[in-house]
Amino acid sequence: MKKYIKDYSYINRIILVIFLFLSLVYIGGSAKEYIDGYRELWFVIGVAIVSMLTLGGAFIEYKRNNAKNKSGWILALGFCILYTITLLTTDKSTTYAIAFIYVI
Repeated sequence: MKKYIKDYSYINRIILVIFLFLSLVYIGGSAKEYIDGYRELWFVIGVAIVSMLTLGGAFIEYKRNNAKNKSGWILALGFCILYTITLLTTDKSTTYAIAFIYVI
């Protein structure tokens, strides 16, 4: 049982690190689109807020009980919402194609 808890804790920690990296890339990409004039400032701020709230909630859940999979579900739900907003507000076909795959 202890090995199971240790393995699950390690996997959840890796999931948090991966989603932290994805958040930084997503925020950076949104900022680049703002600089290029494709997005509004509210979108970049919204992406940053949703990403950080999602990561914060998942991190709190990880610290509370790191052997459960709730933090992964929090991340999946938060990023699904984020990609859905991106999908519904884009006017570029490449962004639409990429976000559509993530939402499905």
